[in-house]
Amino acid sequence: MAAREVAVSALGTVYAISAAVEDPSAQLLPIVSAEWSFATGMSLLVWYIFAPQCLATLAVIKKETQSWKIVLIATTYLFGLAYLASFLVFQFFA
Repeated sequence: MAAREVAVSALGTVYAISAAVEDPSAQLLPIVSAEWSFATGMSLLVWYIFAPQCLATLAVIKKETQSWKIVLIATTYLFGLAYLASFLVFQFFA
């Protein structure tokens, strides 16, 4: 559960984009658009809307609420909601 900012670099690693390039997203765009369907892209975007932000967010929830129970509830709820919404969007656009 890394922060959302690392999505492009993670995809760059998955698709073996060279680190020597100044703008890896420019190299990544044609690869992703050729291999991913519209439904897959929309599903990923919806996942990012609902999924928990990152571990730091969950740590703040723990610190603010002083409860592991709330952290577990929030994590379960957000992952469940993200999965369901992502699944429904994928099925709608597929």
